[in-house]
Amino acid sequence: MALTPEERKEYIKEYCKKWYVENKEVHLKNILTPVTCECGFETAVCNLKRHQKTKLHSKKLSTKV
Repeated sequence: MALTPEERKEYIKEYCKKWYVENKEVHLKNILTPVTCECGFETAVCNLKRHQKTKLHSKKLSTKV
């Protein structure tokens, strides 16, 4: 069964929606899990990389050394 690009796009979109609804709790639990950065700042997993790019993170690491 060959799908046109438009049909394939719709199929993938619907599949992703269905997957998200079925796995929403597990997905959110994994993303929102609290972690402690090496500088001592506590944040969620999904925000860790963003935190590591901040001046606060750099400042705390430079004072720890």
